[in-house]
Amino acid sequence: MILMEYSWIIEAAVASLAIAFILIIWFDTNAFVEYARIFGVKLKDYEKLEATGMLFVDWLPVKYDNFLARLITCPICLATWLAIIAAYFFCKNVYSFFIMFYMSLMAYFLFKILMKKSDK
Repeated sequence: MILMEYSWIIEAAVASLAIAFILIIWFDTNAFVEYARIFGVKLKDYEKLEATGMLFVDWLPVKYDNFLARLITCPICLATWLAIIAAYFFCKNVYSFFIMFYMSLMAYFLFKILMKKSDK
């Protein structure tokens, strides 16, 4: 009985890992560009800078200096909105937002630290 009352905590933890996964894919890979190419989307302006090693997420605010571009290129901002969406649609619990927000950012930045250490 008690387990059922707190099942939202497990859901929030799983959603946190999903949010961290999205952040890793979005900020640390060029997966979006690769999949866009598979589906025939041309990114000619970005292709010029891609050869220099610039990630798509770094190029977006340079090309499009607006609120939405800044929102999706900031890990904290994007994690906030993803946690709000997940809390509303999946957990349906206000407290789960805080768990998802902090846990997803901790997982994401821990991943970044571990990746940096593995490069040495």
